Amino acid sequence: MKNLFIILLATLIAFTQFVNSRPTGPAPTGKPVLVWATGINPARQEQVEGFYRWLAKNHYPPMEIRMDNVGLGMQKFIVQGTSGVAADLVDIFSQQISSVFYLREMGILAGVDDLEKRFGTPDRGVWEPLRTLLYQDGKQIAFPGNHAPEGILLNVEAFRKVGMPLPPFRWSFDAFERTGIEYTRRARAQSGKSHFFIYAIPWDVFRRSAGIPLFNETMTRPAMNTPRYVAHLKRMEHWGRGLGLAPSAAECQSFNTGSGAMQGNWQWQVFSRGYFATLTGNSAALIQLRLFGHRGDLSAILPPDDGFPNVIAKTRTIGLYAGSKNKELAKYFLAYLRSEEYSMLVIRQTDAIPPDIQYLATEEYLRPVGHTNEWPLHQGFRTMVEKYAAPVEYTPFALMPNIDRQAARALDEFASQLLTPEEVAARMEAAFALEIEQFLAKRPALRARYQAALEKQARIDALKAAGKAVPLELIDNPFNRTMAARR
Repeated sequence: MKNLFIILLATLIAFTQFVNSRPTGPAPTGKPVLVWATGINPARQEQVEGFYRWLAKNHYPPMEIRMDNVGLGMQKFIVQGTSGVAADLVDIFSQQISSVFYLREMGILAGVDDLEKRFGTPDRGVWEPLRTLLYQDGKQIAFPGNHAPEGILLNVEAFRKVGMPLPPFRWSFDAFERTGIEYTRRARAQSGKSHFFIYAIPWDVFRRSAGIPLFNETMTRPAMNTPRYVAHLKRMEHWGRGLGLAPSAAECQSFNTGSGAMQGNWQWQVFSRGYFATLTGNSAALIQLRLFGHRGDLSAILPPDDGFPNVIAKTRTIGLYAGSKNKELAKYFLAYLRSEEYSMLVIRQTDAIPPDIQYLATEEYLRPVGHTNEWPLHQGFRTMVEKYAAPVEYTPFALMPNIDRQAARALDEFASQLLTPEEVAARMEAAFALEIEQFLAKRPALRARYQAALEKQARIDALKAAGKAVPLELIDNPFNRTMAARR
């Protein structure tokens, strides 16, 4: 009861701060104001300045953007949106993107279908793996601000120092293990210090690379409690605790304390110094690496795989609040996100991948002046985006943030040796199934759709039991469908 009171009090305080801080009228300049719930940082500020230049260049009416980080976050948007006081524009991050249908169903996220007609900005550069998430009923309901596929970043100098060649662009789990063992042996023998092959074992990335989905083909049930997933977890555990390819929690804390970096950024500084040969991340890492003065050669390759080479089609999108009194003005900002000017600004900022992926073919992206050490990294991410992207996983029959929390909790306990691989698989299976059950109990309107999906799944299971191929048209799960299409 005490914890519930604290949560409610914190929510009320945040809500009050937002209401009190939100502008209620025009700016002192007399210009209309749009509120954007986003992280306040130099990159976002520069993007706002770019919006003003884009407005002036196209002779559009002037307006002001006020960034607000108090109203940032899915839960805050839901509370504020249902109360009628949310920001006009709100960031929806990769881990939340599968909730856009739920936000649309709640009536707090608007759909837009007239940007090309009004502004001449088509969606030709939309990243195809995101299309099913960004559109509903012919309207776009979320607009990419940047894309953040996660690959493996290579510190080329670390490999050179120990006299080892770089791994190939695509490599197997077996190759990852062999290379990691040899690298750590040479690096530790040479330096006498704590050196590791990778910063951390990325549970979600490697699970997907093994071709292990969260849900079945119709997204009606979890698909985690399987011998294959248990074996996968055991191998990940062997890489970490057994072979020491990645640092333990205590060793990470030691690096963090000694790095002198800002909280949360220490791993990039330690990577830059050569203590990690590889690190899972996206190309926005260059912001931090440039800040630390890193000049050594960098590259980027696919995560190692056990049958399904892919990168997660992560993105940061901006949604339009359905209750905004400035919806027509906000469309100018959404059109700006589709513009060449915005995508090229994202490239200059190295703020990951631009919304319009056509610009990955430009010299400015592939060969930034003054940063020749980064060129192989940019080419690597371009190849990942164009050839290996696979959709974010979700189910329409549960809230994915809840699913993600349940998975993270089980894996954290596994990493702390509180759960065995078998217990992790069973815990995740039961927790996901319960989330689906509770979600459907509150939404009787979904029952007919769910029942139809169950019947389709029964047909799929019968085909699999008979050793027959499952037609693509029967597979609703975007991740499973992508795997099947690439076989």
